[in-house]
Amino acid sequence: MKYRTLFIGCLLLTLSFSSGYSATPIPDISSLDIEDLMQVQVTTLSRRPESSFDVPAAISVISQEDIRRSGAQTIPDALRLAPGVNVARINGSQWAISIRGFNGRYSNKLLVMIDGRSVYTHQFSGVLWEEQDTLLEDVERIEVIRGPGGTLWGANAVNGIINIITKHTRDTTGSLATLSAGDGQSGALTFRHGGLIGSNGTYRFGGRFASFGALRMVDGSGSGHDGWNLLSGSFRADWEPRQSDSITVEGEIFQNHPELIKSVVVLEPPFVNRSFVTSPQNGNSILARWTRQYQNGSESALQTYYSSAREDNVGAPLFRNSFDVDFQNSLASKNDHLLVWGAGYRRSSDSSSNRDIMNYNPASMRYELFSAFLQDQIDLHHNFKLTIGSKVERNSFSGYEWQPSARIAWKPDEHHLLWASLTRAVRTPSRTDQGFQLPMASFYGANGIPTMIMLMGSPSMRSEELLTQEIGYRWDPGSRFTLDAAAFYNRYRGLRGYIAGTPYMSTSHVPYMVIPYTMGNYENGETIGFECSVRWKPTSRWSLIGNVSLLGDLRLRNTVNGDQLNAPHQQFSLISHLDLPHNLELDATLHAVGRLHDLKVPPYQRLDLRLGWKAAPQMQLELIGQNLLQQNHLEYGAVEGVSPTLEERIWMVKATWKM
Repeated sequence: MKYRTLFIGCLLLTLSFSSGYSATPIPDISSLDIEDLMQVQVTTLSRRPESSFDVPAAISVISQEDIRRSGAQTIPDALRLAPGVNVARINGSQWAISIRGFNGRYSNKLLVMIDGRSVYTHQFSGVLWEEQDTLLEDVERIEVIRGPGGTLWGANAVNGIINIITKHTRDTTGSLATLSAGDGQSGALTFRHGGLIGSNGTYRFGGRFASFGALRMVDGSGSGHDGWNLLSGSFRADWEPRQSDSITVEGEIFQNHPELIKSVVVLEPPFVNRSFVTSPQNGNSILARWTRQYQNGSESALQTYYSSAREDNVGAPLFRNSFDVDFQNSLASKNDHLLVWGAGYRRSSDSSSNRDIMNYNPASMRYELFSAFLQDQIDLHHNFKLTIGSKVERNSFSGYEWQPSARIAWKPDEHHLLWASLTRAVRTPSRTDQGFQLPMASFYGANGIPTMIMLMGSPSMRSEELLTQEIGYRWDPGSRFTLDAAAFYNRYRGLRGYIAGTPYMSTSHVPYMVIPYTMGNYENGETIGFECSVRWKPTSRWSLIGNVSLLGDLRLRNTVNGDQLNAPHQQFSLISHLDLPHNLELDATLHAVGRLHDLKVPPYQRLDLRLGWKAAPQMQLELIGQNLLQQNHLEYGAVEGVSPTLEERIWMVKATWKM
């Protein structure tokens, strides 16, 4: 109760200071007026720069200033700022993140990119968020597309796209260091340095060490033993050999040591062994991109990257490698047309030692992806624009796939935009879908025979399909107020489900009965939803952001066991940024998240506060409090034998030096 009182007091304090002092300008995208923010250039939907106000899709942009003033310490925490994104912390080192439902540790309908490099893994259709440790200080913006984007970005951009875009190195010259420490044995040290390369280039390099304390078990029995340490490093260089050309080279390396309590199904009582394990992860990536701009306004870009990683936390130690090359070309507007086309190739491989709780079949595999896309934006009469296109892919799992899209936008004047779209997207099968075995439970069956329920992939798994209808509206009256709303209807075909098969005796050295539950495209379903974001700047010193997301039930046509939404039906957030006198900043973020019915997770409210002080031109001090409304709360359920833990209240201090 005292923390609710604290929140109300902060709002009253905000009101009392909102009209009496002038703001201290901050040289960042978020120092723009709200109406100017709607004109920020984004690239995710059309692969070319365009005003965010004119994008015919449900898009939101999280700026560097939004991230800084939120007090976020990780990328998942920063993503809580976007409407329609469900972020749930599973335990100390694992998150479930999705857009428009189907949330999980390996959310399989969300494409995530960092500077154009996909971090989506085809082994298990998801993103390991603990591996994504791009320095938050280096992030320029995060573009979030709610809804399918497979027309340009390919399979698995089904319910949304998250594109993390880092700053150009010309904006990060000099040195920066941050030090944070808090209760719960949490802390982090970050360093970055940038400089010039001759007269046409710039560079930066940096690293971070972070330590996260263990959270508590759901039953209150003590520590969840899920603390972890992370060490990462990165570099980037940008060079412009001539006015029309630009070259970027960047790379990352990381090493994690997450700790977990893991439950493994066995054939003898108590049928589940719980043990404390450390699941090390490490990996690296390198990316190179060349861009050329032509005098007629056309642009070409060639990008290639290589990444490799090793992780143990999927139950079987897995090594994976990926090589990708991608070319695209945008043609200057001619006869009211703007064409964007491109082609790409990706080769991936993996190998597993097949131990612990999950086995792959075969243990090693190589797979390829060929793709090509074409999109045309057509200017019609009366301020209408029609965008049509499709992507065609051939992958090693399901063969040929096509993903067409049609979008229409009407802009009657500079303050209003109405748009609608019809899009088909697919989620291609993964290694896990087509060939794996996962013990789910065991017991003594008839005549005392050990019996195990086994979840099994199937080589016959094909792609899941989505047909989406969307409609949206934006309003920017130019008076420190904006509104962005979108509604959608999603119809899914061939969703992943599980059907019990005929029991059989295992041929291993310990005979036991197996009851197989085999994957297949057994489910069809549909869901609807609505999202709205409002920005209001009552005074030059105070800004408010309100986000509302509503998601309907997944109405299934069949009755087999399968993937569930695992997402709340309602989400609400209210964000307040206030510039106080004497170089002080007061920020508050309130989240209200509805119940996860499928996982029996109760609703919760989360309040984060930040007090920042610019003590000197080169020094910023911060006091950050997170989850202040209650001592702890649950955000997700158990995943592949790993027990969830409770998100806890924490306080931390952070210092930032710029030199």
